[in-house]
Amino acid sequence: MRRSTVAYLPAPPPTGPRQRGRPRRYGRKVKLWGLFDSADDSWPKAASPVYGEHGVTIRYLSRDLIWRPVRTLVRFVLVDHPTRGRSIFITTDLELPPIEVIRLYGLRFKIELSFKQALRVLGSYAYHFWLREMPRISRAARARNTCSAHPIAIARPCTASSPPTIATSRSA
Repeated sequence: MRRSTVAYLPAPPPTGPRQRGRPRRYGRKVKLWGLFDSADDSWPKAASPVYGEHGVTIRYLSRDLIWRPVRTLVRFVLVDHPTRGRSIFITTDLELPPIEVIRLYGLRFKIELSFKQALRVLGSYAYHFWLREMPRISRAARARNTCSAHPIAIARPCTASSPPTIATSRSA
């Protein structure tokens, strides 16, 4: 998230007689990274709920603010970790306690790390390499929709008199 990211407090309810125009949707602007500099006594401390971290105490702050990209109230959970630094987590579930949001984000990063390991170590998704060895199909053949014998994919059903047509996303 950018350092200049802002959110808004909900607009105060209108007072007095109704005025012309649409009622205000957004209240006072709040710089999210500026909340890290707020008073220390408003930041609760807790043991880190992230899997595998023992004996680590984090500080966190939760604020429900309106975020313009989604135009609705979202919960921002600001976390000050002693070794990993500062992070801001976002959720639209306003019933979720801040500690649970931190724990769920920790699980999410663990899953993403597993995918990266699968890509690099295990060689998953290696099918991209054999695509280079496939014979190219000319644009003219695709435009004419002619059938040619190719072992990979079928773009349209074949009749008894014509073999299958190849479906490919590779440009000539």
